[in-house]
Amino acid sequence: MLSDKEIIGSRIIVDATANGYLTGIVLDRLKIGVVSEGLGPTIPGSQELVERTYWLIPGLIVAGMSAAMIYGCSQPWPYVSPLIQSGIRASELVRTGCNGYVSNPLPPNVI
Repeated sequence: MLSDKEIIGSRIIVDATANGYLTGIVLDRLKIGVVSEGLGPTIPGSQELVERTYWLIPGLIVAGMSAAMIYGCSQPWPYVSPLIQSGIRASELVRTGCNGYVSNPLPPNVI
């Protein structure tokens, strides 16, 4: 059960938490029907979560292990370079989102 003490005011939120906690709060409150698939297998150096770093809903970007938790991506352990690349991709998405936010930034077949 989530408490009502988490209040965030922002145009764009990037969730890169290890367990997708912030995304879980947003999805629970908005009730949009996105279900977290949980973490996938551990594959050293996997680039899958870099590819899944994207807008989950308008205004919310999932990156790093949060993207892995939502989409069921493989974990890149023990290598952390995919996590860093995911953060770089998220920062690029924020930059483009702030300069000219598109109405539907989701790629086809993501949800």
